[in-house]
Amino acid sequence: MLPLHIAITSRFPSVPYGGGTQRVSDTLARGLTARGFSVVFYSLIHDNSNFPYPAQQLSSPSQDFTSFEAVHAYHEFLRKYHIDVIINQDGLFETSELFLNTGGINIRKISVIHNSPFYDYSHLWYKARALRSHGIVEKLKRIARMILYPRTKWRAKCSWRQHYRMLEDSRTELCFLSPRCREEFRTLVPDYPWETHSIANPNTYLKLPEPDYSKKNKEVLFVGRLDNRSKQLPLLLKIWAKVSKICTDWQLSIVGAGPDGEMLQKMARKLRLSRLTFHGRQDPLPFYQRASILCLTSLYEGFPMVLTEAQQNGVVPIVFDSFPAVHDIIEHGKTGMIVKAFSIKDFSKKLTQLMRDDLLRQNMSHAAHQFVRAFDTERIIDDWVKYLTNPS
Repeated sequence: MLPLHIAITSRFPSVPYGGGTQRVSDTLARGLTARGFSVVFYSLIHDNSNFPYPAQQLSSPSQDFTSFEAVHAYHEFLRKYHIDVIINQDGLFETSELFLNTGGINIRKISVIHNSPFYDYSHLWYKARALRSHGIVEKLKRIARMILYPRTKWRAKCSWRQHYRMLEDSRTELCFLSPRCREEFRTLVPDYPWETHSIANPNTYLKLPEPDYSKKNKEVLFVGRLDNRSKQLPLLLKIWAKVSKICTDWQLSIVGAGPDGEMLQKMARKLRLSRLTFHGRQDPLPFYQRASILCLTSLYEGFPMVLTEAQQNGVVPIVFDSFPAVHDIIEHGKTGMIVKAFSIKDFSKKLTQLMRDDLLRQNMSHAAHQFVRAFDTERIIDDWVKYLTNPS
């Protein structure tokens, strides 16, 4: 029998103009509703907008997810809507403590892990020795981080084990964004007793026609939050400082906003970078439609939708090998390029190769556009229906 009543839970309301997880939640709700499931959203934070949700949007009376008020209201919600399955989109966050607390009601629980299972754990040494700004104070801080690295690594491992122990005690299944994310999890938590599964994020755009490659500009693109702790945009600026001197008819467009925007613009001026524009927060689609190459220099990612968005529009991605799912999204040399993690030299060399070789870019653009159909919305909803209707 179909589990007809599904609660999609998250800290934030599930609106498509929010972050990636919110957009995925909106798409999932629309797809499951169309297949006959009854879907309700439940968030910790109330949404005051008039957005036309595809499902009823409810919220907690308190943002303190440990409070009696929040827990009691959540239990009442589960009973009132006869919830059969909880899809907890906060699998990596402590708010799971609320969303997986069913008050003794027998409800199937699925927690989605919307990032690398351990974030930046595999790259903590790189993170410790990387300079986050210029100046003597930051250099002294870097020395301290390197000295304290063993303790930092140990504490991070303990923290992750504690988090997954909480999920284990909640008897929740785990759904990862790619098979390789699932494999990475099993290497550090081999004894997790409940089911683990993997389903990719759906494509952002409905089926798009193959782009006219002759209309593509000589434009390199970055789309995302301007947050150096995760996106490592100073590396991209250093890469551009190298390649822009070789390929003088190309430009770099940075689309997005974030806490490090001002610092990055100062760095660009200090490096005297030319043909570089910071566009701020914009609808990225027009940029995808005209750009030829997308760069991603992140320290870690889950299943970055910016890559599949680029591929849908025939933009060739070039990415550091810094997170498991990159190999599930990009076939190196065919649908994009994967570069040795954090090597400015290697990234610059491969980016220059792409910029110089029109035929190589065109072949990759075509292959990427064909490959990304594997993540079309209907296929991903098929995967979810199969998963939800298969008893754990």
